[in-house]
Amino acid sequence: MRFIVTEMDIYRHNPKVGQLFTLVRHEDIRTGFSYYRLGGSPEGIGGNMDSSVKHYHGWRGTTNNISVEACGLRRIEKIQCCKNGNAWITVSDDLKPDED
Repeated sequence: MRFIVTEMDIYRHNPKVGQLFTLVRHEDIRTGFSYYRLGGSPEGIGGNMDSSVKHYHGWRGTTNNISVEACGLRRIEKIQCCKNGNAWITVSDDLKPDED
């Protein structure tokens, strides 16, 4: 899987090839527009109700019409920098497909 990462996420997470993280999908429930972000945590993503309860998969909550879904533990395989400060990130398949 390959997706674009914003300059802000690059500064926040400082991604490196080989790094593990939880992939997070954000979707605007009004428009259907969705995008992916680096979760930053290889332990999973916390939910709205209790951020200490972390999961690798499934809906994690909705805030301000943005639904958040954890999409599995991934390893960064390739980073391609863009001139505008963003980067294309290529990640592995889900490393824990059978875990919640």
